[in-house]
Amino acid sequence: MTSQVDFNGLDSVVHGPVRLGILTLLHLDGPLDFTALKKRLNVPDGALGSHLQKLEEKSYISVKREFVGKRPRSTYRLLPAGRAAFVGHLRNLKSIIDAVEGPAPETKAQRDSEHIRFAR
Repeated sequence: MTSQVDFNGLDSVVHGPVRLGILTLLHLDGPLDFTALKKRLNVPDGALGSHLQKLEEKSYISVKREFVGKRPRSTYRLLPAGRAAFVGHLRNLKSIIDAVEGPAPETKAQRDSEHIRFAR
C-alpha cells in the first residue's frame, strides 16, 4: 500500500541546498551578514549573491545595506513569508520521510501490553 505524498507542496525556491541553508541559518540565528553566510555555507560570492537575490525577489528575506567605515555590509533577515515557506517546506519534507519510513516499529513493551490486553 502506498501513501499519498504531496510533492506539489515542495517550494522550489526553498528546496535548493544553498537556499535551504540560507533560510535555516536565518531561522536559527536571526539576521546575518553576507560574510557570515558565505563562511557558514562555504559558497562563492556570486553563487550566494544570486540565491540571496532570488529569496529577496520572493519576499522571503530582506536586506539592509549600510557602510561600516568605508566597507559595505549587507545584513539579511528572514521575513514572515520566508518563515512560513521554510516551515511549510520542512513539513512537506517530513511527510515524505514519514511515508518512506512508515510507522515506527513496535517496541517489545508495546507488543507485550497488547498481548496482555487481549489475553484477558
